[in-house]
Amino acid sequence: MTHTRWAAALFAGLLLAGASPADASVMDLHYQPMEMKDVKSEGTLVFSDCPEFVTQTGLLAEGTVDGRGRIYYYHVNAIGERARLVAYAVSDKPVTFDVTRFIQAAPSRDYITSGETLSFNEMVAVRQHPASVTLEPGRRTVIAAESLSGVLPDYLYSGIVEVDTKEPVRFGMAMLPMEGDLQSALDAARPVPADSHELRGTFPMTIYRENAEVWNTDAGMPQALILGGVGAMPFQRGMDELDGVERENTGDYGITFRLTIRTEGTRPFRIYFNPQGGIYMGAFKITQGFLPHYYRTDDMKYRGHFLGYETLRDYIEAGRWEAGKPVTIEFLAAGATYLPVRFLFVPEDL
Repeated sequence: MTHTRWAAALFAGLLLAGASPADASVMDLHYQPMEMKDVKSEGTLVFSDCPEFVTQTGLLAEGTVDGRGRIYYYHVNAIGERARLVAYAVSDKPVTFDVTRFIQAAPSRDYITSGETLSFNEMVAVRQHPASVTLEPGRRTVIAAESLSGVLPDYLYSGIVEVDTKEPVRFGMAMLPMEGDLQSALDAARPVPADSHELRGTFPMTIYRENAEVWNTDAGMPQALILGGVGAMPFQRGMDELDGVERENTGDYGITFRLTIRTEGTRPFRIYFNPQGGIYMGAFKITQGFLPHYYRTDDMKYRGHFLGYETLRDYIEAGRWEAGKPVTIEFLAAGATYLPVRFLFVPEDL
C-alpha cells in the first residue's frame, strides 16, 4: 500500500467549499488530540496484500468467516505473463452462503488509480443482489474473478468481495496460471510465502468508535482526530491462517471505521481533512441525521497538485455541522495512500 494524489470534491450534488493550501488559518490553529474509544466491532476481514508483488502462482491469503465477512485484496501481477486472480471459498462440509458485494478498482500500473477508484466505488456502490453459493465438502470454489481474460503483468488489481454465511467458511485469494482448467489449477494451488511487509490475515471488518469525552464547541479547543499514525489508536492484529503467524494490519487497510463524534454547545463547527504522511487519494462519508455527505479528494480542479505531496499543510473542507447532534464519519483507508491522516474539528468563528 503506497502513494496517491489529492484534491477536493463533494459527491451527490452537495457543494464543498475547498480550502486552498495557501490559506494558513486552519493549519495555524492549536489542536487538542481527540481521544477515541472502541464501542464494538462486527464481521471478519480477510486481508490479502501479501505478497504485494506476486511472483508465483498459488494461494495468496485465506481466513475463516462465520457471519458477515469481507475479502479485501491488493496485488500486482509480477509473474511476467497473464494470470488469473480469483476469490474462492472452501468448507469441510456442505454450506450455502451469499456473496453480497463485489467491487473492483480500475487496474493500473501507477497504482494511484486503483486505490482511488476502489475507495470511491466502495463508498457509493448501490446494494447488489446477493448471489447464493453452495460448496461441495473440501473443494475450493471460485466466487469472484478479476477478469476472464486474465490480469496483466505489472498491473495492480484491487477489490472487495463481501459475504454472509451462517456457518464457518474459509475464504481466500489465489493467483492461478492462464493455461489449463481453472478448477484443476485451484485444486492444485499451494500457499505462497508471505513477503517482508506481511500484510495478510483475519481482522475485524467494521469497527465502531466514539470520542471518549463529549466535545464542547463553546469552551473546548479545536480537536484533531488522528488515524493511522502516532497519536492514533493501535493498529489491529490478527492471525494469518495460511502460515499460523500473528500479524499486524499496519494501516488498518480493508477495515471500515464508523467514527461517532459527540458534541455539545451552541457554536457550529467545520470539519477539515488533512493528510500528514504524504499523498492521499480516496473518499469518505459524513452523516449527521439521515442524509449522508460524500467527499472525494480527486477533483480535477486541482490539476497538477497531489494533496499532501511534500507538505503537511494541505487540507480540504468537509462541511459545516451543528453542535449537540452526533456526527458519524465512515472511513476506509484507500489503497496506494500514505498515512497518517487527520480530521480537524474547528468552531466556526475560529
